[in-house]
Amino acid sequence: MLRTERLTVRRVRAGDGDAIRSIWAAVAKTPYARFDRPNDTEKEAVARRIARWASFADSTEHMFFAVCLNGAVIGYVAFHQREDGCEAGYCFHPDVWGKGYARESVSALLEHLRALGIRRVTAGTALGNGPSVRLLNSLGFRMTGTEKVSFYRDEAGNDIVFDGGIWELSLRDTPARGGLPECRRLLPSEIGPLRELQRAYKSEIGEDAPSESDMEALAKAIAEERILFFGAWDGPVLAGCCSVTVGFSTFGYAPCGVFEDFYVRPAYRHRGIARELVKTAYRESGVLSMTVGCADCDEPMYRALGFTVRLGNLLALE
Repeated sequence: MLRTERLTVRRVRAGDGDAIRSIWAAVAKTPYARFDRPNDTEKEAVARRIARWASFADSTEHMFFAVCLNGAVIGYVAFHQREDGCEAGYCFHPDVWGKGYARESVSALLEHLRALGIRRVTAGTALGNGPSVRLLNSLGFRMTGTEKVSFYRDEAGNDIVFDGGIWELSLRDTPARGGLPECRRLLPSEIGPLRELQRAYKSEIGEDAPSESDMEALAKAIAEERILFFGAWDGPVLAGCCSVTVGFSTFGYAPCGVFEDFYVRPAYRHRGIARELVKTAYRESGVLSMTVGCADCDEPMYRALGFTVRLGNLLALE
């Protein structure tokens, strides 16, 4: 059993049939259903299928994991051993889409696979399934090919074909030392990994972890683009982050940004990630200028990152 900040991930049990049947029935009503094989939702058929999944509880050849929120099954993730690694699949109830649960659970499971000695994971999804594509990209998967796929036929009996993508992820024992993690803007759905990083930062500086209401307020601000977060991803691991709050300057009559929330995990420091985060934030936020306010003891660090122009004194209203 694995525990994440919000979820419990365990092997599928025979008693999970009703929950998974409900998930399949709900997904079948969404626009994305055409991108997957139809599931037989007849009660007895589901019970037989889930009982078979449960029979692999001690197997590493076929692994079926239930993702639980407050004890309720909200989705599942499956891995099947192939000659050169594992093939992954996943499905979550539409009611929990967009909340980061898929990324949170799959990230933990990828670390579990790494511990099992599995070094390569593949996955397939339709190019038209935007949420699934974004999930794989955020986890560090890279598309290596495409294929024509069909699961349904039209009224004339012709195959309904769509473009599918083939994704691959290489799992490493330790963070890569030869290159930099991918730096990019964080999506609103990635609040889970950001929450974990914020907790690590607050713990390191001796402050209380952000509360649930704090994180809800932050998620809302990110969704409304009142603050932009940028992250450094090493596969499924969020290695560091920073934020830019965008305003408007009448000095340049253009957007300006305030650089904040800067943190890199200790294991990833002294590798150039900090500078790469600053460059990415400046480039992708679209601001003409970017400033930072800091304590005197932090000034050498920020100067090393490129903040070298002094702009008088920064004062705050009491």
